[in-house]
Amino acid sequence: MPNFYPQYYGPAEDEINLLDLWQVLVKRWRLIFLVSVVSVVIAVAYALSLPKTYQAEVYLLPPLAKDLQGMQRMQGMQGMKGMEGMEGMKGMKGMKGMKGMEGLTPANVFSQFQGNLKSKAALKAFFVAEKLIEVLAPERSAKTSEQSVLNRFQKSFSFNEVGVVLDWSDQEQIAGLLNRYIELVALQTMQEIISKVKGDLLQNKITVEQTIASKRAMAAQRRSDEIVRLSEALLIAEALNITTAESSSLLRNLDFSQSQGSNPIALFSQGSNVLKAQITALNSRKTDDSYIGGIRGLQEQLVMNNNQLLAVNHDFKVVRIDQQAYRPDSPIKPKKRLIVALGGVLGLMLGIFAAFFFNFLENNRKEEGAEA
Repeated sequence: MPNFYPQYYGPAEDEINLLDLWQVLVKRWRLIFLVSVVSVVIAVAYALSLPKTYQAEVYLLPPLAKDLQGMQRMQGMQGMKGMEGMEGMKGMKGMKGMKGMEGLTPANVFSQFQGNLKSKAALKAFFVAEKLIEVLAPERSAKTSEQSVLNRFQKSFSFNEVGVVLDWSDQEQIAGLLNRYIELVALQTMQEIISKVKGDLLQNKITVEQTIASKRAMAAQRRSDEIVRLSEALLIAEALNITTAESSSLLRNLDFSQSQGSNPIALFSQGSNVLKAQITALNSRKTDDSYIGGIRGLQEQLVMNNNQLLAVNHDFKVVRIDQQAYRPDSPIKPKKRLIVALGGVLGLMLGIFAAFFFNFLENNRKEEGAEA
Protein backbone atom coordinates (compact mmCIF):
# COMPACT_ATOMS: atom_id res chain seq x y z
CA MET A 1 0.00 0.00 0.00
CA PRO A 2 1.21 3.49 -0.73
CA ASN A 3 2.40 5.50 2.20
CA PHE A 4 0.67 8.77 2.82
CA TYR A 5 2.60 11.46 4.58
CA PRO A 6 0.93 14.52 6.03
CA GLN A 7 1.62 17.69 4.05
CA TYR A 8 3.85 20.16 5.84
CA TYR A 9 2.75 23.76 6.20
CA GLY A 10 5.33 26.27 7.39
CA PRO A 11 4.59 28.90 9.94
CA ALA A 12 2.42 31.73 8.70
CA GLU A 13 5.09 34.27 9.52
CA ASP A 14 7.53 32.64 7.03
CA GLU A 15 5.32 33.51 4.06
CA ILE A 16 5.83 36.76 2.16
CA ASN A 17 2.61 38.64 1.66
CA LEU A 18 2.89 40.99 -1.31
CA LEU A 19 -0.03 42.97 -0.01
CA ASP A 20 1.82 43.63 3.22
CA LEU A 21 4.85 44.80 1.25
CA TRP A 22 2.75 47.15 -0.80
CA GLN A 23 1.13 48.51 2.34
CA VAL A 24 4.59 49.21 3.79
CA LEU A 25 5.58 51.11 0.65
CA VAL A 26 2.37 53.11 0.68
CA LYS A 27 2.77 53.84 4.37
CA ARG A 28 6.35 55.04 3.93
CA TRP A 29 5.93 56.81 0.59
CA ARG A 30 7.02 60.14 2.03
CA LEU A 31 10.32 58.62 3.18
CA ILE A 32 10.88 56.98 -0.19
CA PHE A 33 10.07 60.21 -1.99
CA LEU A 34 12.33 62.25 0.30
CA VAL A 35 15.31 59.92 -0.11
CA SER A 36 14.83 59.84 -3.90
CA VAL A 37 14.64 63.64 -4.10
CA VAL A 38 17.75 64.06 -1.95
CA SER A 39 19.62 61.55 -4.12
CA VAL A 40 18.59 63.36 -7.30
CA VAL A 41 19.66 66.71 -5.84
CA ILE A 42 23.04 65.26 -4.87
CA ALA A 43 23.41 63.78 -8.37
CA VAL A 44 22.56 67.14 -9.98
CA ALA A 45 25.03 68.95 -7.75
CA TYR A 46 27.72 66.37 -8.55
CA ALA A 47 27.06 66.61 -12.30
CA LEU A 48 27.26 70.41 -12.20
CA SER A 49 30.51 70.30 -10.22
CA LEU A 50 32.34 68.16 -12.77
CA PRO A 51 34.49 70.02 -15.33
CA LYS A 52 33.16 70.02 -18.85
CA THR A 53 35.05 68.12 -21.52
CA TYR A 54 34.60 68.90 -25.20
CA GLN A 55 35.71 66.77 -28.13
CA ALA A 56 36.91 67.73 -31.60
CA GLU A 57 38.10 65.51 -34.43
CA VAL A 58 40.08 66.00 -37.62
CA TYR A 59 39.60 63.58 -40.52
CA LEU A 60 42.72 62.90 -42.59
CA LEU A 61 43.46 61.32 -45.97
CA PRO A 62 46.72 60.38 -47.73
CA PRO A 63 48.00 62.91 -50.29
CA LEU A 64 47.23 62.41 -53.96
CA ALA A 65 49.96 61.65 -56.49
CA LYS A 66 49.64 65.18 -57.86
CA ASP A 67 50.28 66.58 -54.36
CA LEU A 68 53.82 65.17 -54.55
CA GLN A 69 54.62 66.33 -58.08
CA GLY A 70 56.99 69.02 -56.79
CA MET A 71 59.30 66.37 -55.34
CA GLN A 72 58.58 63.63 -57.86
CA ARG A 73 59.83 65.88 -60.68
CA MET A 74 63.20 65.80 -58.95
CA GLN A 75 62.91 62.04 -58.66
CA GLY A 76 62.41 61.87 -62.42
CA MET A 77 65.44 64.07 -63.03
CA GLN A 78 67.80 61.54 -61.53
CA GLY A 79 66.66 58.51 -63.54
CA MET A 80 69.28 58.93 -66.27
CA LYS A 81 69.54 55.29 -67.31
CA GLY A 82 72.43 56.11 -69.58
CA MET A 83 74.46 57.29 -66.62
CA GLU A 84 74.38 53.92 -64.87
CA GLY A 85 76.45 52.13 -67.45
CA MET A 86 79.24 54.64 -67.89
CA GLU A 87 82.78 53.51 -67.27
CA GLY A 88 84.04 54.45 -63.85
CA MET A 89 80.58 54.73 -62.35
CA LYS A 90 79.60 51.06 -62.08
CA GLY A 91 81.02 50.71 -58.60
CA MET A 92 79.28 53.75 -57.18
CA LYS A 93 76.14 52.39 -55.48
CA GLY A 94 74.74 55.78 -54.69
CA MET A 95 74.71 56.95 -58.30
CA LYS A 96 71.80 54.85 -59.54
CA GLY A 97 69.17 56.67 -57.52
CA MET A 98 68.78 57.86 -53.99
CA LYS A 99 66.78 55.60 -51.67
CA GLY A 100 65.13 58.53 -49.97
CA MET A 101 63.65 59.69 -53.26
CA GLU A 102 62.57 56.23 -54.39
CA GLY A 103 60.26 55.97 -51.34
CA LEU A 104 58.47 59.25 -52.01
CA THR A 105 55.01 57.80 -52.60
CA PRO A 106 51.67 58.99 -51.16
CA ALA A 107 51.41 55.91 -48.92
CA ASN A 108 54.95 56.24 -47.54
CA VAL A 109 54.68 59.99 -47.02
CA PHE A 110 51.35 59.63 -45.19
CA SER A 111 52.76 56.83 -43.05
CA GLN A 112 55.64 59.08 -42.02
CA PHE A 113 53.15 61.87 -41.20
CA GLN A 114 51.07 59.51 -39.04
CA GLY A 115 54.19 58.40 -37.18
CA ASN A 116 55.09 62.00 -36.40
CA LEU A 117 51.48 62.71 -35.44
CA LYS A 118 51.61 60.10 -32.66
CA SER A 119 55.13 60.85 -31.48
CA LYS A 120 55.71 62.09 -27.96
CA ALA A 121 58.31 64.52 -29.27
CA ALA A 122 55.82 66.28 -31.55
CA LEU A 123 53.24 66.53 -28.77
CA LYS A 124 55.84 67.95 -26.40
CA ALA A 125 57.01 70.49 -28.99
CA PHE A 126 53.42 71.64 -29.50
CA PHE A 127 52.83 71.73 -25.73
CA VAL A 128 55.83 74.02 -25.27
CA ALA A 129 55.14 76.18 -28.34
CA GLU A 130 51.53 76.85 -27.30
CA LYS A 131 52.49 77.37 -23.62
CA LEU A 132 49.72 74.97 -22.61
CA ILE A 133 51.06 74.51 -19.11
CA GLU A 134 49.53 77.92 -18.37
CA VAL A 135 46.16 76.55 -19.48
CA LEU A 136 46.31 73.12 -17.85
CA ALA A 137 47.96 74.21 -14.59
CA PRO A 138 47.37 77.95 -14.10
CA GLU A 139 47.72 77.74 -10.31
CA ARG A 140 50.64 75.34 -10.23
CA SER A 141 53.15 75.45 -7.41
CA ALA A 142 56.80 74.65 -7.20
CA LYS A 143 55.87 71.04 -6.46
CA THR A 144 53.84 70.72 -9.65
CA SER A 145 55.65 68.47 -12.11
CA GLU A 146 55.69 69.76 -15.66
CA GLN A 147 56.05 66.18 -16.85
CA SER A 148 52.79 65.18 -15.15
CA VAL A 149 51.01 68.09 -16.83
CA LEU A 150 52.55 67.06 -20.17
CA ASN A 151 51.41 63.45 -19.64
CA ARG A 152 47.88 64.66 -18.99
CA PHE A 153 48.00 66.70 -22.18
CA GLN A 154 49.28 63.75 -24.23
CA LYS A 155 46.49 61.51 -22.90
CA SER A 156 43.91 64.01 -24.18
CA PHE A 157 44.78 62.91 -27.75
CA SER A 158 43.56 59.71 -29.34
CA PHE A 159 44.40 58.43 -32.80
CA ASN A 160 42.48 56.20 -35.17
CA GLU A 161 42.67 55.12 -38.79
CA VAL A 162 40.84 58.17 -40.14
CA GLY A 163 41.97 61.02 -37.94
CA VAL A 164 42.80 62.53 -34.56
CA VAL A 165 40.52 63.18 -31.60
CA LEU A 166 41.19 65.77 -28.90
CA ASP A 167 39.40 66.04 -25.55
CA TRP A 168 39.67 69.54 -24.08
CA SER A 169 38.08 71.66 -21.38
CA ASP A 170 37.77 74.89 -23.37
CA GLN A 171 35.00 74.97 -25.96
CA GLU A 172 36.54 77.93 -27.82
CA GLN A 173 40.14 76.67 -27.90
CA ILE A 174 39.75 73.04 -28.84
CA ALA A 175 39.24 73.33 -32.61
CA GLY A 176 42.07 75.82 -33.08
CA LEU A 177 44.47 73.73 -31.02
CA LEU A 178 43.79 70.56 -32.97
CA ASN A 179 44.03 72.26 -36.37
CA ARG A 180 47.30 73.97 -35.42
CA TYR A 181 48.74 70.66 -34.23
CA ILE A 182 47.97 69.05 -37.58
CA GLU A 183 49.64 71.98 -39.37
CA LEU A 184 52.71 71.72 -37.12
CA VAL A 185 53.15 67.98 -37.75
CA ALA A 186 52.59 68.41 -41.51
CA LEU A 187 55.30 71.09 -41.63
CA GLN A 188 57.63 68.94 -39.56
CA THR A 189 57.13 65.98 -41.90
CA MET A 190 57.78 68.15 -44.96
CA GLN A 191 60.99 69.46 -43.41
CA GLU A 192 62.13 65.92 -42.62
CA ILE A 193 61.53 64.83 -46.21
CA ILE A 194 63.30 67.88 -47.62
CA SER A 195 66.21 67.37 -45.23
CA LYS A 196 66.47 63.71 -46.29
CA VAL A 197 66.36 64.59 -49.98
CA LYS A 198 68.95 67.34 -49.58
CA GLY A 199 71.15 65.04 -47.52
CA ASP A 200 71.02 62.35 -50.21
CA LEU A 201 71.75 64.91 -52.92
CA LEU A 202 74.69 66.34 -51.00
CA GLN A 203 76.06 62.86 -50.33
CA ASN A 204 75.67 62.03 -54.00
CA LYS A 205 77.43 65.27 -54.94
CA ILE A 206 80.31 64.54 -52.56
CA THR A 207 80.65 61.03 -54.00
CA VAL A 208 80.81 62.37 -57.57
CA GLU A 209 83.28 65.12 -56.63
CA GLN A 210 85.51 62.61 -54.86
CA THR A 211 85.39 60.28 -57.87
CA ILE A 212 86.30 63.13 -60.24
CA ALA A 213 89.15 64.22 -57.94
CA SER A 214 90.42 60.65 -57.70
CA LYS A 215 90.36 60.19 -61.47
CA ARG A 216 92.18 63.50 -61.99
CA ALA A 217 94.79 62.61 -59.40
CA MET A 218 95.43 59.27 -61.07
CA ALA A 219 95.63 60.91 -64.49
CA ALA A 220 98.13 63.45 -63.16
CA GLN A 221 100.18 60.63 -61.68
CA ARG A 222 100.15 58.73 -64.96
CA ARG A 223 101.24 61.87 -66.81
CA SER A 224 104.07 62.35 -64.30
CA ASP A 225 105.14 58.73 -64.75
CA GLU A 226 105.10 59.18 -68.53
CA ILE A 227 107.29 62.28 -68.23
CA VAL A 228 109.78 60.28 -66.13
CA ARG A 229 109.95 57.50 -68.73
CA LEU A 230 110.32 59.97 -71.60
CA SER A 231 113.01 61.88 -69.72
CA GLU A 232 115.02 58.70 -69.16
CA ALA A 233 114.59 57.80 -72.83
CA LEU A 234 115.75 61.33 -73.79
CA LEU A 235 118.93 60.86 -71.76
CA ILE A 236 119.61 57.60 -73.59
CA ALA A 237 118.86 59.14 -76.99
CA GLU A 238 121.16 62.09 -76.32
CA ALA A 239 123.91 59.79 -75.07
CA LEU A 240 123.65 57.79 -78.28
CA ASN A 241 123.33 60.97 -80.36
CA ILE A 242 120.00 59.82 -81.76
CA THR A 243 118.06 62.89 -82.84
CA THR A 244 115.54 61.14 -85.06
CA ALA A 245 114.35 57.59 -85.49
CA GLU A 246 116.26 57.28 -88.77
CA SER A 247 119.58 58.60 -87.46
CA SER A 248 120.97 55.22 -86.45
CA SER A 249 121.51 52.42 -88.91
CA LEU A 250 121.42 49.99 -86.00
CA LEU A 251 117.72 50.76 -85.38
CA ARG A 252 116.45 50.82 -88.96
CA ASN A 253 114.93 47.35 -88.70
CA LEU A 254 113.07 48.04 -85.45
CA ASP A 255 109.27 48.20 -85.49
CA PHE A 256 108.39 51.74 -84.43
CA SER A 257 104.69 51.06 -84.53
CA GLN A 258 105.00 50.11 -80.82
CA SER A 259 106.81 53.30 -79.90
CA GLN A 260 104.14 54.35 -77.44
CA GLY A 261 104.75 51.32 -75.25
CA SER A 262 106.88 51.04 -72.15
CA ASN A 263 109.81 49.43 -74.01
CA PRO A 264 112.81 51.72 -73.31
CA ILE A 265 114.28 50.97 -76.74
CA ALA A 266 111.02 51.89 -78.42
CA LEU A 267 111.04 55.18 -76.52
CA PHE A 268 114.61 56.44 -77.05
CA SER A 269 114.59 55.15 -80.62
CA GLN A 270 112.14 57.90 -81.45
CA GLY A 271 114.97 60.34 -81.17
CA SER A 272 115.65 63.25 -78.87
CA ASN A 273 113.65 65.70 -80.96
CA VAL A 274 110.43 63.71 -80.60
CA LEU A 275 111.06 62.98 -76.92
CA LYS A 276 111.65 66.66 -76.13
CA ALA A 277 108.45 67.60 -77.92
CA GLN A 278 106.48 64.98 -75.97
CA ILE A 279 107.94 66.07 -72.64
CA THR A 280 107.21 69.72 -73.43
CA ALA A 281 103.62 68.90 -74.38
CA LEU A 282 103.04 66.88 -71.21
CA ASN A 283 104.52 69.59 -68.99
CA SER A 284 102.44 72.29 -70.60
CA ARG A 285 99.18 70.35 -70.40
CA LYS A 286 96.74 72.25 -68.15
CA THR A 287 94.20 69.48 -67.60
CA ASP A 288 94.00 65.75 -68.16
CA ASP A 289 90.18 65.69 -68.42
CA SER A 290 90.22 64.99 -72.14
CA TYR A 291 92.18 61.78 -71.47
CA ILE A 292 90.08 60.51 -68.53
CA GLY A 293 87.39 58.00 -69.47
CA GLY A 294 83.92 58.69 -68.07
CA ILE A 295 84.75 62.03 -66.49
CA ARG A 296 82.34 63.99 -68.70
CA GLY A 297 79.48 61.82 -67.50
CA LEU A 298 80.50 62.45 -63.90
CA GLN A 299 80.64 66.18 -64.53
CA GLU A 300 77.19 66.04 -66.11
CA GLN A 301 75.77 64.29 -63.06
CA LEU A 302 77.46 66.85 -60.80
CA VAL A 303 75.67 69.63 -62.67
CA MET A 304 72.39 67.74 -62.29
CA ASN A 305 72.95 67.35 -58.55
CA ASN A 306 73.51 71.08 -58.18
CA ASN A 307 70.34 71.78 -60.17
CA GLN A 308 68.37 69.37 -57.99
CA LEU A 309 69.64 71.06 -54.82
CA LEU A 310 68.43 74.40 -56.16
CA ALA A 311 65.08 72.86 -57.15
CA VAL A 312 64.22 71.48 -53.69
CA ASN A 313 61.16 73.33 -52.37
CA HIS A 314 57.98 73.00 -50.30
CA ASP A 315 55.76 72.51 -53.33
CA PHE A 316 54.18 69.27 -52.10
CA LYS A 317 51.75 67.96 -49.46
CA VAL A 318 52.09 65.14 -46.97
CA VAL A 319 48.41 64.94 -45.96
CA ARG A 320 44.93 65.95 -47.08
CA ILE A 321 42.49 67.38 -44.57
CA ASP A 322 39.18 65.65 -45.22
CA GLN A 323 37.49 67.68 -42.49
CA GLN A 324 39.00 70.19 -40.12
CA ALA A 325 38.13 70.36 -36.45
CA TYR A 326 35.19 72.60 -35.63
CA ARG A 327 33.83 74.16 -32.45
CA PRO A 328 31.71 71.54 -30.61
CA ASP A 329 28.19 72.53 -29.64
CA SER A 330 28.02 70.59 -26.39
CA PRO A 331 30.39 68.74 -24.05
CA ILE A 332 30.77 64.98 -24.14
CA LYS A 333 31.43 64.89 -20.38
CA PRO A 334 29.91 64.90 -17.87
CA LYS A 335 26.82 63.02 -19.03
CA LYS A 336 24.46 64.93 -16.78
CA ARG A 337 21.27 63.12 -17.73
CA LEU A 338 22.85 59.74 -17.09
CA ILE A 339 24.23 60.87 -13.72
CA VAL A 340 20.85 62.30 -12.64
CA ALA A 341 19.02 59.18 -13.84
CA LEU A 342 21.40 56.92 -11.94
CA GLY A 343 21.01 59.16 -8.90
CA GLY A 344 17.22 58.86 -9.11
CA VAL A 345 17.33 55.06 -9.44
CA LEU A 346 19.79 54.77 -6.57
CA GLY A 347 17.65 57.12 -4.44
CA LEU A 348 14.54 55.07 -5.12
CA MET A 349 16.32 51.87 -4.09
CA LEU A 350 17.68 53.50 -0.94
CA GLY A 351 14.23 54.89 -0.15
CA ILE A 352 12.60 51.46 -0.45
CA PHE A 353 15.32 49.94 1.70
CA ALA A 354 14.83 52.70 4.30
CA ALA A 355 11.06 52.12 4.28
CA PHE A 356 11.40 48.42 5.08
CA PHE A 357 14.15 49.08 7.60
CA PHE A 358 12.07 51.59 9.59
CA ASN A 359 9.04 49.31 9.30
CA PHE A 360 11.12 46.46 10.75
CA LEU A 361 12.24 48.64 13.65
CA GLU A 362 8.63 49.70 14.31
CA ASN A 363 7.39 46.08 14.35
CA ASN A 364 10.16 45.09 16.78
CA ARG A 365 9.21 47.87 19.15
CA LYS A 366 5.53 46.80 19.05
CA GLU A 367 6.45 43.16 19.78
CA GLU A 368 8.64 44.19 22.73
CA GLY A 369 5.84 46.40 24.07
CA ALA A 370 3.32 43.56 23.79
CA GLU A 371 5.59 41.11 25.64
CA ALA A 372 6.12 43.65 28.43
